[in-house]
Amino acid sequence: MRKIIRTALIGAGAIIPALALAVPAEAVITDQYDRVKTVFCSSERYGNDVEYDNGNRHYDQRVQLSERNNGLWCGSSSFTEYKEYGQYISADIQNDNASYVYCAIWINGQIAERDEDRSEYGAWAMC
Repeated sequence: MRKIIRTALIGAGAIIPALALAVPAEAVITDQYDRVKTVFCSSERYGNDVEYDNGNRHYDQRVQLSERNNGLWCGSSSFTEYKEYGQYISADIQNDNASYVYCAIWINGQIAERDEDRSEYGAWAMC
């Protein structure tokens, strides 16, 4: 009996870390027909590296944020989820020259995840 329990615990120990790697730590789960909006803000207009999901597409690019909001430069991306079972949505923003960055994921008009970072040596927020 002890051998069976030990084998089961070893098997569970191998599976749990693999499951943790499958989903980003700050991921948000959507449902079909959810309206999703990802928002990014930075103290710097240029040099912002953003990564996010937009429907069936994944973006990883350097962007210029064009909207001025309370002393920050901001931008956003929106889509409607059409996948039958939804999906995991995550986003991040990083800028080596920024003292502040912010990201948020909104689902159906309500904030589902947000993060911000203040740093002298570049900032990175993940949501």
